Amino acid sequence: NPNCKAKLVSRLTHFVSKHAMNIDGLSEATLEKFVELGWLSELQDIYDLKNYKSQMMVLDGFGKKSVENLLSAIENSKSVKLENFIYSLGIPLIGRTASKTISKHCKGDPINFYRMINENCDFTCLDDFGATMHDSITNWFRHNYELYRSLAIIMSFVKEEVVETNSKQLAGKSICITGKLIKYPNRDALVKDIELNGGKEAS
Repeated sequence: NPNCKAKLVSRLTHFVSKHAMNIDGLSEATLEKFVELGWLSELQDIYDLKNYKSQMMVLDGFGKKSVENLLSAIENSKSVKLENFIYSLGIPLIGRTASKTISKHCKGDPINFYRMINENCDFTCLDDFGATMHDSITNWFRHNYELYRSLAIIMSFVKEEVVETNSKQLAGKSICITGKLIKYPNRDALVKDIELNGGKEAS
């Protein structure tokens, strides 16, 4: 059912998550409430929530400060890396690692990604991409191209830092991070170190 509200809330929750658009203040419960109110029916509607500012302030659990913080977080999310944006779209089989691979191939440039889509690029040329992943991407864009365009046009893409490999100690190795971190402050710091030594993160 394409009009299933539970599916919509799931897509919205993924879109605003930390490794996607990273919009703090939009919990699943809040998104559910906004969907019920008719304020959200697609991903791009998040960027029109400012039109409901006065109505938002009178909702239970919302105040002037929290509403202003939420709208500020939504506005700030427009500055985004290409890899996070691709991940936020919720394309089946295209997780964080695959999104990063595509972005790296595009040198973090959304124009290069736009060309890949429009020129029917064969995604199997990328590391760890098979025919099923290629089909998933092309099928998603076949049905959601206008959604992608409407979102991409309001973004201000941040140039991504080029990770220079300083050793080959982990060349050819894929590492899946699990468990508790001791030396590293967070998972992202460990991923960066793995990549600096020629390795790849595996989800």
